[in-house]
Amino acid sequence: MYQGGYLNKKNKTLKVAVTILVLMLFHACSTSNHISTNTADQGENSTQLSEAQESEYQSQLAEAEANLSKHIDNILKNNNADEITFYASDLYLKATDSAIRGDSQIAVLLYKNILKLTPDMHVKKKYAIELIKTGELTESLEILQEVYQKEKDENIGLVIGGVHTATGNKKEARRIYNNILKSNPKNAEACIFLAKSLLADNEYDRVNQTLVACKKQIKNDPSFAFYQGKIALNRNRKEDAQKYFIEALKTDSKYHQAAIALGLMLEEKERYEEAKKVYKTFLDHTPDNLEVLTRMVQILFLKEKSDKIIPLMERIANLDPTDLNSKVKLGVLYTDIKEYQKAKGIFKEILVAAPDSDKVLYYLGSLCQELGEYEEAIAYFNKISPESELFGSGNIEIAKMLYVLAVPEKNNEIKNVELEKFITFVREKSSSHPSLKVDLYFNLATYYESRLDFSKAIELISEIKSLKEYTLDHDYYLASLFEKKGDLKRSREIVYKIIETDPNNAHALNFLGYSLMEKDEDLKLAYEYISKAIKIKPEDGYIRDSLGWYYFKTGNLKKSLEELKKARKNESNDSVINQHLAIVYQKLKYYDMAKKYFVEALKNCKDNQGLKNQIVQALEDLERLRLPASK
Repeated sequence: MYQGGYLNKKNKTLKVAVTILVLMLFHACSTSNHISTNTADQGENSTQLSEAQESEYQSQLAEAEANLSKHIDNILKNNNADEITFYASDLYLKATDSAIRGDSQIAVLLYKNILKLTPDMHVKKKYAIELIKTGELTESLEILQEVYQKEKDENIGLVIGGVHTATGNKKEARRIYNNILKSNPKNAEACIFLAKSLLADNEYDRVNQTLVACKKQIKNDPSFAFYQGKIALNRNRKEDAQKYFIEALKTDSKYHQAAIALGLMLEEKERYEEAKKVYKTFLDHTPDNLEVLTRMVQILFLKEKSDKIIPLMERIANLDPTDLNSKVKLGVLYTDIKEYQKAKGIFKEILVAAPDSDKVLYYLGSLCQELGEYEEAIAYFNKISPESELFGSGNIEIAKMLYVLAVPEKNNEIKNVELEKFITFVREKSSSHPSLKVDLYFNLATYYESRLDFSKAIELISEIKSLKEYTLDHDYYLASLFEKKGDLKRSREIVYKIIETDPNNAHALNFLGYSLMEKDEDLKLAYEYISKAIKIKPEDGYIRDSLGWYYFKTGNLKKSLEELKKARKNESNDSVINQHLAIVYQKLKYYDMAKKYFVEALKNCKDNQGLKNQIVQALEDLERLRLPASK
């Protein structure tokens, strides 16, 4: 795709203007010394021009043009044929180089002055083309028409037709295309351009006549059938369109426009398997077509698993390294299959192109967190702007990692330095961003809970009770802390108030039922609370666990097992649910199953040392039960 000319000039640095200015200021004496343009340096590391820089650029360019024009006039006055030839050749090389690099404005300046030295038709053609790129269509048209009159070059005729089309003179454009076809009925480009021009005015019959005539003259060209298909689509004749697109693909299996058009028609009808077959057949012949690959991936995203999509996404990313959306999708797919290092590598590439993207920073932080690379994860989360909607979530994740880093090792010694970092982070962030205080204090409270320091946890939750972010769920957590501390009175007072405010709060009802059941106070009332909670939230694994544990406490092991299995189906990683299930299996003397779920409970126990100790002891007791009697 063309990228150059005046419209692209803002992507050049002042270095271009300065270099060109030096280039134009020829030495007074005529020598054959080469003048370096430092071409490689001009385009690679460009930066955006400001308005002032653009103005300076144009000023320098005008000065360069004036100096060059003056020097050309002097050369012409000297009337030295060798000198004229030398400068014409030298300028031609520099003009061609500028055109190749997309510096059309400079190429125009150079070609214009070459024509003063030698009115060469080849130079005129190049000059006219560069004028088109800078938007000077009228001046270009005059030169092209002169060249066309003398050379009768069909390619120049096609360009003239294109300029007429661009300037709204469709009648003249069509006349040019028809003249080309009269002299050469096998000119496919003239046929297509004429058809496109007629199609713009919905002259369907004339378009079809043109394409049918061209199809007879030019065999094995799929573009004619393809455009017939487009016309049929415009007229809502979808069956005819499909027929023409299939014909185009039969003519040339690598004609991707027809594959895309046919595939999209099938997708629109939700005939995805057929569309997938069209794309797959095409890709068998042309595996690196970006457009068809992208369509294929879109369909696969609907039904297929990540591992089937990834090879295609990798190909897309390699074909177009600038396509950030595809890279994001590839990174997410790697994450889905737990290829976290690969996902991290992809998102680091994206971050280079979008260094301030809060979403990319958050994703990288999450990946590093998953990999246990906490310091790096914290660094990424810390880069998220306070204005971002992800700022709060990022800081909560930092708090979670500081929690993990502060957890004692096996020797159970408190990590004072890490704990101090955690506390300092919570205090400072809560002070600078008060809206985060409730969530951050909650995280710190759960740390002290895991250390069985319920008093400190209660103190922290009590400190945030008056804040607007504090919810009934926090009250529920506070009640659980009081219960663990042994203060049942305070615990139940809080839960009763929750139920007064929200009579259908399933978790509060479940809490009361489970508390009564665990203390063996009133199993009948406990069952009423839990049953009501189940009716409100029948899919809640924790409430199902309570019901299963009630049946265990009342000796109905069959129903207990049934409910606990349902609970684990919804909450497979919860340690307590796995522990309860193991205890029931042990009671039923299914020791292998009991061991399996004790191990699961231990695996997911995380930082609750008290629960860990219970499960380890249970496993040891279980092993003793399974050993044969000693002689």
